[in-house]
Amino acid sequence: MLTNATLFTDKLPRAKGGTGLNGLLTGPGFLKQISAGSTFTVALPTFGEINFGAASGAESAVLHLHTGTGTATFDSIDLTGALSALSGVLTAAHGGTGVNNSTRTLTVSTNGGTLAFSAASSTLTIPATGTAALLGTAQTFSADNVFSATLDARQLLRVFNTSGSTGYGLRFGDGSTDIGAFQSLDSGGTSAFFFSANRHFDGTNWQQLNARVGSSLLLNNNGLNFFAFLAASSAPVTAFTVNMAGLMSTYLSDAATNAASLAIANRHSTSGTPAVGFGSITRVFLDSSTTADQTASDDYVLWATATHASRKARRSLYIYDTAQREWLRGEASGTAAMIGMLGAAAVVRQNITGVTTGTLAQLQAAVRNLLTGLANLGPITDSTT
Repeated sequence: MLTNATLFTDKLPRAKGGTGLNGLLTGPGFLKQISAGSTFTVALPTFGEINFGAASGAESAVLHLHTGTGTATFDSIDLTGALSALSGVLTAAHGGTGVNNSTRTLTVSTNGGTLAFSAASSTLTIPATGTAALLGTAQTFSADNVFSATLDARQLLRVFNTSGSTGYGLRFGDGSTDIGAFQSLDSGGTSAFFFSANRHFDGTNWQQLNARVGSSLLLNNNGLNFFAFLAASSAPVTAFTVNMAGLMSTYLSDAATNAASLAIANRHSTSGTPAVGFGSITRVFLDSSTTADQTASDDYVLWATATHASRKARRSLYIYDTAQREWLRGEASGTAAMIGMLGAAAVVRQNITGVTTGTLAQLQAAVRNLLTGLANLGPITDSTT
């Protein structure tokens, strides 16, 4: 329903009942010719329906509707076709907000599914379905705006890189305390991604999200880095790195000055009950002249006795040619360390007895004891008679 409306037009084509020239419609059925560039207004009676359009792609028509000093109301509006923009009041029953959008601008484009919604402070909520086109281009939201979206695998959210001291990225928290951040950085030809707990990077320095200790995982052109923030306001301390060639390095930071600290822990757990032989293997592979990843050495650590109260560990070092060769074994006896070399079973320290300044028979007995001890350790095979 249009009441006391004002119609502005430039050229009314002949196909639509006009002259093709600028004209003034002073009343129903009456068209007055005026010079080019002129403007005319007219108060129209109530119409049940107005169809206003162009006869071809070369012509255009614009309809402005007013009711005196008030705002026009619309019974219905057809948004199909080449509509590029709509401003004014559109009721909720017809897909609008029902309020004047003088502080909010809504732009609808039919050729790209683009929605632009701007204001000093706005909330845009996007449902899980039917919005892929809306997320097809990058959207910018200021610090005062709220972006709430339920995304599926077909949708894309683009986040700006941290630049200068902006600290751009995704923040995670409960609404009152931020506890983590995911950021990207592109600076000096280096690309970086930060996954941080209780910290964020502002492009130049690390900043606290809260007063807790923190950590950060960094992926960049140099590889993978793990940083620890050991105190609430501390600088990052490198704890672990993997470079682009695959070299892994660990960095232990503590206050020790005259004692050894645990730097690497290797653990093996089982869902069953450990028995003799349960353990872990560290293996080194090397490429040969023709074949990749050939076993070159093994380091076995296992139980010689698995019963907890009397447990005894064994460590065996192996070297390879076409087979595995044990060259050194260390083992605990329950009271002392034992050793075996070149495939020999581990034994305790050998006690060599005899007289070295006595008779020939006494010297022969001492030599016999020495040979036996060396053979037990493994460096020699005693084939004497």
